[in-house]
Amino acid sequence: MTKRLFNTISFVFHPIFMPVLGVIIILLYSHLALLPFASKKAIILLVSIITILLPLSSVLFLVLQKSLTGIVISKEKERKYPLLITTGFYFFGYFMLNKYSAPLFLQRYMLAVFISVLLAAIINLKWKISLHMIGFGGILGLLSIIIYMFGLQSNTIIVFAILISGLTGTARLYLNEHSPMQIYAGFFLGFITVSGIYIFL
Repeated sequence: MTKRLFNTISFVFHPIFMPVLGVIIILLYSHLALLPFASKKAIILLVSIITILLPLSSVLFLVLQKSLTGIVISKEKERKYPLLITTGFYFFGYFMLNKYSAPLFLQRYMLAVFISVLLAAIINLKWKISLHMIGFGGILGLLSIIIYMFGLQSNTIIVFAILISGLTGTARLYLNEHSPMQIYAGFFLGFITVSGIYIFL
């Protein structure tokens, strides 16, 4: 029962969903909340196609070609190509937002997501860092920037994000997918990359 629960948590809060979650947070809690609903919907759809549908389709193709043993990728060696493919799609996402003159705040978030996954792909060549925690670290880094720049007063979303982050990290440890150091490293990589992009650009 516990294993099934933690497997469900790992799936629901899979890192592939984190870029879209970050975009939704930006459109709800930053100055971009003032954008028309049609614009918000178009942005979310574009990011969803590029960061979820295209990478997932690529992974399914690799599974069908027997290049991967399954859609749940646990082995370090098997994560190499999906990470590189995802990195390419994330850069494409940043390129598209830049090409169509999306708000800079959104462009910088997509750039940060791309850099996070690129660093994860490089690190994964030698060490299995937690992609789940990179995602949550990025989300909390984004929320920290929104609080700093726009004075977000809602403590609920911060507390919820921290609790879910901790629960997801616990799930990854329980399922023996990562060591504690891989969990911490992933979280801080995501947090520092996302917050750093906004601070230094």
